[in-house]
Amino acid sequence: MIRFLARLAVGNPVGANLAMIALAISGLVVYSNMPREVFPDFSLDAVEVFTYLPGASPVDVERLVTTPIEDALEGLDGVKEMRSVSREGVSRLRLTLAEDADVASVLA
Repeated sequence: MIRFLARLAVGNPVGANLAMIALAISGLVVYSNMPREVFPDFSLDAVEVFTYLPGASPVDVERLVTTPIEDALEGLDGVKEMRSVSREGVSRLRLTLAEDADVASVLA
């Protein structure tokens, strides 16, 4: 197939050039009609909180960092689910928001 196309292009250079010009023009037309947004719409459906306690064991991170944050955020309006992970020196808390949640009030 490739050899056939190469022979065709070498045997008919005008046709090959016209095909390349047509391909370039069609690419420009498609590019100019493509929708572009400077600020696309996106929904904020989760909030993550990372805290660091260097040198602390996972048990200490859970007791000193993760549990107090969970207690402070318990009962927050608009939060559907709260998950946490405590590792050595790092605590990660993920809040999944409800569909009708006011993101500004959750972040405040």
